[in-house]
Amino acid sequence: MDAYSRFLLGCVALPNTRVGGVRKAMRTLFDTFGLPAAIRSDNGSPFASKAPAGLSELSAWWLKLGIRHERIEPGKPQQNGRHERMHLTLKLETATPPSSSMRAQQRAFDRFRVEYNEQRPHEALGQRFPAEHYQRSYRPLPQPFWGRDFVYPEEFETARVRKSGALPWNHRSAFVSTTLKHELLGLRWQHDGAWRVYFGPLPLGTLTGKGRRLVFEVSPMSSEHPSPMSSD
Repeated sequence: MDAYSRFLLGCVALPNTRVGGVRKAMRTLFDTFGLPAAIRSDNGSPFASKAPAGLSELSAWWLKLGIRHERIEPGKPQQNGRHERMHLTLKLETATPPSSSMRAQQRAFDRFRVEYNEQRPHEALGQRFPAEHYQRSYRPLPQPFWGRDFVYPEEFETARVRKSGALPWNHRSAFVSTTLKHELLGLRWQHDGAWRVYFGPLPLGTLTGKGRRLVFEVSPMSSEHPSPMSSD
């Protein structure tokens, strides 16, 4: 849903929250409506995970497309209140009880979306319809649609995460996350003797050698660790 106009861009019935189906649905939305500047979500699957910086395969894809991911604080749905209110109405009108098949459920969602966007006035919009206020984004979905590798500054070294989730470095490796398998990470030398590890503009943690071992330590995701790739 568009946060400004309340326009419901899409509502897709899926059998589960696996990233493949969700990404396919979102690719269709991005093709139709363009790329947003940011997406706000809760901390559940498939939007977030326990990987460094809370990244999931889905949010890592968004980041590569130049979409900022805004996650609300755990247990505070009011931080995304207008979307939660729409979701409650959606459940009451289309899924209580649910339809007998996925196709029937999708038809119910489609009817709801038309009514919500074009036939139901909203008090927050001066009793006008979301379709009257919504404007699509002019940022196109790039090719390839899964996003290209980040281009890191010259002072960075780079390494690609293996399928196992391990990051190879100087003939050793340290486990980072299977969520970032095959992704290209940037490493920047710090004066404290460690390498700061980044996924694009996002700091993930530090890489240090301890004897014969290479250890990756996750950093807290906060403004205390600004990225040298981002501009003020």
